[in-house]
Amino acid sequence: MLDALIRRMTALVNIKYAGSHTFSASIDGKLKSIVTPVVARKLSISEEYIADIKTSDELFSGKQTKAITNPLSPLKTPSTSDIILEDDSDNEEPEILNEKATSPKKKKRKKKNNHQEQKAKKIKQGKGDKKQDEEIRLKEEEQRKQEKQKQDEEMRLNEEEQKRREEQKQEEIRLKEEEQKRREEQKQEEIRLKEEEQKKQEKRKQDEEVRLKEAELKRKEKQKQEEEIRRKEEEQRKQEKQKQEEEEQRKQEKQKQDEKVRLKEAEQKRKEKQKQGEEQRKQGKQKQDEEERLMEEKRIQEEKHNEESKRKKLEASEDRGVDCTTLNGNITARERARTLLRKGGMPLFPAGRREWNQEVIPLITIPAVVSWPPKNWKKMTPVQKYFNWEYASIALELNSGKQL
Repeated sequence: MLDALIRRMTALVNIKYAGSHTFSASIDGKLKSIVTPVVARKLSISEEYIADIKTSDELFSGKQTKAITNPLSPLKTPSTSDIILEDDSDNEEPEILNEKATSPKKKKRKKKNNHQEQKAKKIKQGKGDKKQDEEIRLKEEEQRKQEKQKQDEEMRLNEEEQKRREEQKQEEIRLKEEEQKRREEQKQEEIRLKEEEQKKQEKRKQDEEVRLKEAELKRKEKQKQEEEIRRKEEEQRKQEKQKQEEEEQRKQEKQKQDEKVRLKEAEQKRKEKQKQGEEQRKQGKQKQDEEERLMEEKRIQEEKHNEESKRKKLEASEDRGVDCTTLNGNITARERARTLLRKGGMPLFPAGRREWNQEVIPLITIPAVVSWPPKNWKKMTPVQKYFNWEYASIALELNSGKQL
């Protein structure tokens, strides 16, 4: 940007161009335009071009536009942030000074105007230098103030750091002293505990010796008492044993007498019981014979009744046209089963049980092979013999067609 400005100013000076240029500068954080006139002179660019550039405040006092410009020196060049050049060459209308075309009067007036402009420029330049010096002084004061604040802050931080280190050192010393004190107290406490433990052991030892002496004394006294008691008990046992022997002797004599009496009574009771047993056996045999006679009579009556009922049934079946007999004229097993049920026999079913309120079905099949007579035949009553014979007969007839 600076090279472009120098080239532009060099071109203007070479062609004796006088005009104005617009620069953009950042002021208070905002981008503002600065209009500056340029006077062409055959001077060194690096020394005079800033002096020939006038701000809009110098030329147009009515405008309140502020511009910040830094004076250049042979050792200092403006940065791109100080001056921003806008190329407005299209909007410029250069005026070519033609000395031949101007009259002497106009030439004199122009020279006078140039002299006045130079004078005003020098005055303004002096004011600008004072203003720049004031700004530099303020900046230096501000810089010194900041440096002083920085130094004060560094001194304060150093003092605080030194103070903190001293406090830390004192704290470490205090902790060491406390640790040493704690160790001494702990050592004293250990010594005290050892002394107490030693005293306790000595006291425990003394108590143990006293206890052992008392225990030995008590043991001897107890042993003496036990010996006395044992002697008395031994005498008492001897006396009791003597009494028991005498009592046992009297009991044995009495038992002998009682045994003689008991044997006599037992012999008498045995004879009486034998006599009663013979009488009971006679009565039982008579009763059994009577029961067998009654059962036989009852069986004969039942057979007669059964034959009569069978005859009636046969007659009734003949009337109905139903044959209940076998080929040889005997009653069928079905009818015999019904007769058995009527006599109080247990109904037999093919499998399982029937409820009490269901119809009782006579025998259809009796599984298993029937052996006759059974093993406990002699122990059965006549009624049991009858029912078992009927069951076996019916089963044999149903399974094989044979009869007992």
